[in-house]
Amino acid sequence: MNFDDGGHGMTLLRALNTCQRELPIIVGTSQWDHAAVLAYVNGTAVCLAKPITAGEIELVLTELRQPKLQLIGA
Repeated sequence: MNFDDGGHGMTLLRALNTCQRELPIIVGTSQWDHAAVLAYVNGTAVCLAKPITAGEIELVLTELRQPKLQLIGA
């Protein structure tokens, strides 16, 4: 998806996050600007700066598969 196409990408991110909160969304971006911040606001789990290597993708997928720790009874 392209974030420069009138906001359709952000609309999709928001819809995915609303319907599937547990779905980890990974976004590739060419630069760290307002689009990356908006991606996080709209439910993105990880933003990766392009060019993205296979090692970076493997690391992110491994991290996202790890169970999340929860603080109980605080």
